[in-house]
Amino acid sequence: MIFTVDGDNGMPKILVLGVGGCGCNTSSTIGDAIEDDNLKIININTDASALERCKSGENFLIGRSLTNGFGAGARPEVGLDAAKENEDDLKALFDGQDIIFITAGLGGGTGTGATPFIIELARNSNKPVICIPTLPFKTEGELRMKNALEGLKQIKQLANAVVTLPNDNILETLGESVGVFSAFKHADRMLEDTLRALIDMLTSTGYVNIDLNDFITVMSQTGDAILGTSKADDQSAVELAVKAAVNNPIYQDRDMTLAKGALVQVNVREEITMGTYNKINDTITSMLKPSTLLVSGITEKPDMQHLIEIFVIGTGISDTEESVLEGCQSIKLAVSNETPKDTVSQTEAPVTVKKLETNVKGNTVAATRTEPETRREAMEYLNIPAFLRNSKKN
Repeated sequence: MIFTVDGDNGMPKILVLGVGGCGCNTSSTIGDAIEDDNLKIININTDASALERCKSGENFLIGRSLTNGFGAGARPEVGLDAAKENEDDLKALFDGQDIIFITAGLGGGTGTGATPFIIELARNSNKPVICIPTLPFKTEGELRMKNALEGLKQIKQLANAVVTLPNDNILETLGESVGVFSAFKHADRMLEDTLRALIDMLTSTGYVNIDLNDFITVMSQTGDAILGTSKADDQSAVELAVKAAVNNPIYQDRDMTLAKGALVQVNVREEITMGTYNKINDTITSMLKPSTLLVSGITEKPDMQHLIEIFVIGTGISDTEESVLEGCQSIKLAVSNETPKDTVSQTEAPVTVKKLETNVKGNTVAATRTEPETRREAMEYLNIPAFLRNSKKN
């Protein structure tokens, strides 16, 4: 299917929907960080007080008559009914948009229950949908994980592509001693970086662009999708940087070299040689199957901190249900902030990866505990319905 661009300037109109508490945190942060006339942010929730805390975007309270704005009480069926209550209003959101990105935290009520329904509405409106959900920590309880996996199953049946981030994978790389809030912030940051990388591919005007239909064709390959990034400060290090993005150890059970489709976005601070650009593409091509559909683009961004930034998305990697149910490892996000030089890329996250070994040289720092609360205490707090948590603050 070919999707036409509605934007007056030839650029796709992008709608980002954050659904539920976690989703709204991400969407509003993205809207606060990216200024683009072709990007629209809408935060969707059943919790009115949570919407008031969103940093940017338009707020959309669903299920007002059902929940009175007090949240879905960790019940996906309530989240679904809340979305159905505003079905016509939700349909209207897709008018004039070319592609829909939806982000949500699964396991609770609104994100789990409303997201599949919203995706279905978008697909019925002939809009391509890319969904970026998170799975809860296992310690949040079996019921929450069961709800999350059921929601993920529905999402994968409806969306064009799904890039899922299991929170437990992040914990494995950070280490058990990491602070509770630091772990959650790091998970949020990785979700934001994933969404930002995907949007960047479509909004960047470069010398070689990835257009909307290229993007949708690759992202719609049947199977799982994973994202890897890496940065380099020297042109001679691009081969190592590519390998770091493709083979990032933060995911173990998904092999990007088996991808049916791949998108490669290269951002540079200043002009690089044709030989360097060819080296990037040749290295990626050599690591993929000959039948892999590869689309690449390059954009100059003078404000970048590093000389070269490489994004690689592999799609159609696996389509087995067993990997979702066993260990919640359905689709993993790979984000490498290692630089192929002695100087390591600095990230805004409060902790760095613990015992992370890559084929790119760099310093790794042991994660440190920054908060006294235990992770279990934080999880117990999260299991309290939103309206009860909010009442305790008042």
